[in-house]
Amino acid sequence: MWLPGRAGSSTPAGDPAAKAGKNIAGKAVTADDPSVPNMHYSYTLSDSAANVVTTQTLQTDGSVQTTYDLADGLLRKRQTKEPAPGGGQTLTDVYYDDRGLEVKDNGPYYNSEPPTDVLVVPDDKSVPTQKTLQYDQAGRPTVESFVSLGKTQWSTTHTYAVTGEA
Repeated sequence: MWLPGRAGSSTPAGDPAAKAGKNIAGKAVTADDPSVPNMHYSYTLSDSAANVVTTQTLQTDGSVQTTYDLADGLLRKRQTKEPAPGGGQTLTDVYYDDRGLEVKDNGPYYNSEPPTDVLVVPDDKSVPTQKTLQYDQAGRPTVESFVSLGKTQWSTTHTYAVTGEA
């Protein structure tokens, strides 16, 4: 079992080699040693909140970085959160329509709060990079737009030729 921040904690409980900084053979190890587990995943499924995959990664300096991947009820990617340099968090979001088609993709943006497993809904005017999509009845993209801080910067329109009836 891996304990965050404790190198060598992959040894079984009660094993004499199960000492901080030692592997199962009793050899001193570091976070970049391949015999030391450096990631830990935990999963939270919920019917009233976002489903979450929490990833704890052991850093070379011995600290642990925690990131969160939130998913909707169909287990589609909804939001990712990771610590931002200097504090706060960097987030990305994906939104879907009733058909399950991606209609908005927020690129990385900053939030001053530390990362948690709670969904953050940003104001579109605070998101520096955003892609929006519109679709026709066949589910084909018809308009893709790049939006920055709530203002459309440019759009691409897709048209499709109508084929003759057989």
